[in-house]
Amino acid sequence: MGTIERFKEYLDYKGIANYRAETECGLSNGLIKNALKAGSSLGSDKLEKILSVYSDLSAEWLLRGVGSMIIGGSKATELENKISSMSNSQERKEQAYDILLGMFDVMSKTYDYFGREG
Repeated sequence: MGTIERFKEYLDYKGIANYRAETECGLSNGLIKNALKAGSSLGSDKLEKILSVYSDLSAEWLLRGVGSMIIGGSKATELENKISSMSNSQERKEQAYDILLGMFDVMSKTYDYFGREG
């Protein structure tokens, strides 16, 4: 996944339309759609504009796909972001949340078990 796809993921997560992002960042109209279609990446000048406007967007994540998308975001936030972007189907999102809640429950019980042992 390249910078344009990650930027689009961020926009979708925040509920920001392409046109609004292009306007706020001083990018040309249709840039996002065209770059996605062409599979091209964003130049450093455009990335600087984007990061200056969206201060909660992690540069590390945008450029390299490393860490959390949102600055200060936790692993739980990162998982929630992935679930949110996974599907528009509410049923699939609810299933994914149920799985995560089950995982957290198991982890909590494991922690409690080992915490009592030590």
